[in-house]
Amino acid sequence: MEPGSCRILAVRPVAYHPQLISTSRHITQGVIDVLEEHWDENKKTLSGRSLVVGGDPYELRIALPQDGSWEVTQVYADGANIKLSSVSKRGVRVLIESSESGEVSWKLTGRVPENLGPWVGLFDGKSLDGWIVKCRPKDRDKQYWKVDKGAITAEVPPGSDHQYIWLLTEDEYDDFELRLKVQTYSDSKGNSGVQVRSRYDDSAGWLDGPQVDINPPAPWRNGFIYDETREAKIWISPIVGKPSVAKPEHAPKGWTWVHADEQGTWNDVRVLCQGTRIKTTVNGVTVTDYDGKGHLDDENHRRHNVGLKGHIGLQIHPGGHLRIRFKDIRLRPLR
Repeated sequence: MEPGSCRILAVRPVAYHPQLISTSRHITQGVIDVLEEHWDENKKTLSGRSLVVGGDPYELRIALPQDGSWEVTQVYADGANIKLSSVSKRGVRVLIESSESGEVSWKLTGRVPENLGPWVGLFDGKSLDGWIVKCRPKDRDKQYWKVDKGAITAEVPPGSDHQYIWLLTEDEYDDFELRLKVQTYSDSKGNSGVQVRSRYDDSAGWLDGPQVDINPPAPWRNGFIYDETREAKIWISPIVGKPSVAKPEHAPKGWTWVHADEQGTWNDVRVLCQGTRIKTTVNGVTVTDYDGKGHLDDENHRRHNVGLKGHIGLQIHPGGHLRIRFKDIRLRPLR
């Protein structure tokens, strides 16, 4: 930066719709000039009122969802000229010009691109409706999956003798984006994960399909993809090999994970499945963007009907005390 200059950063909570970040009017980034801002989910419209100065161009800086889930179709201002002055994946700039000073009402409308379906909640926050527990017969009496304080919770006591215990969606999915919040605890020694495009074989007592790892004792692994398919049982991205080959240096630069007993917060996990591609993002950091062509569609995966379509699942791994919670589980089909 040049001597004597400054740069203003506007910080807003993440939203899954367009939101006003700043304006060109004042160093307070809209505090002085923006009188109202409102998002209408049904009409897909962001509207507001601003104080403008006659003859002085006024610009709205609006952030768009970074997943490409929204596109602008129209802008409108009451009693003033308005146009899009800049459009990018990250956001738009809207220029308003008025010959008179005063209050101007404005709105920006848009739509979800045709290749994206609506967001669907997979968990109602109150019950396990739409989910089913799958495990071997000897573990059917273990009530480790439950709903507690608006979250799906797994609590495995120390010394528990159990095999894998899965909580699976009743429905199946192929191409989709999945978002969920995850909370873990530093005293947990057990492992968990999020299965995608997977299927449980009751006769074999085994679940086949890829898993997004959630490992409280070593959170640098969170977001790695492990293939639970019985003929594989290996990491497939960002490394390939048996479980022991995973090392902290394989984690992406800037990775973060916070345990609930340290900061009382939730971690954001996102999974994109499209064709043979699986992309995982944890707390805004891309962990891996994997193309499984030749693996997820190979003979073994086709035999078990997994890899490209199947259930979504949450895992309790054999052995180890585990406390883990999941909430805000949402899915959007990709057409």
